[in-house]
Amino acid sequence: MWGAPEIPLGPPAPNNPDYWTINDERLPEVARGLHQGRVVEADYPVKIPSPARYAEMLTLLYFRDNHPEETFRGSFWEVLMIDMQTVLKKHRLFTLSDLPPRTRSWWKILTKNIRERTHGDAEERFGDEMKKAGEVPEKSPWPSQRTMPDGWREELKRLEEEEERRKKRKEEQEEEQLRKNKEKVKEEQNA
Repeated sequence: MWGAPEIPLGPPAPNNPDYWTINDERLPEVARGLHQGRVVEADYPVKIPSPARYAEMLTLLYFRDNHPEETFRGSFWEVLMIDMQTVLKKHRLFTLSDLPPRTRSWWKILTKNIRERTHGDAEERFGDEMKKAGEVPEKSPWPSQRTMPDGWREELKRLEEEEERRKKRKEEQEEEQLRKNKEKVKEEQNA
């Protein structure tokens, strides 16, 4: 929560954009076991980050713990971000415009341009930019085991390059065969 605004001492004002209470009327009423939604029978109105601030915090934690290498702790933050995508789409408790610019850009990728994340370098770019700007620490104060072995990116890149060479070789062979077939047809027509 290093990037979060100060937590109010008393109950947050009803229009506070940063903090709500667990029994806030804006939260949906859902089964308690789902760990989402309003706590109707709260003994005390515990303060929680608003959905927009929580999404922002999860983004910061994710990039702190999951960049440059994926870790188990980073994967945990990613699961919670998936939950928040439900909050965004289904319950509409916040909009992308409620998020700070860089977080908004990341959430646009998560919710609208997922291919950019899965098939592009968006995650790496965002992580580098956030660390360079000092938005997230260089490394997590709580190291976590990596989910992938050392050198996996290089191995993946090598395999992708090998596959590209294989495809190119196959295309060249097909073009050569097509050229030979055309020559053969010409020879037969001239004979």
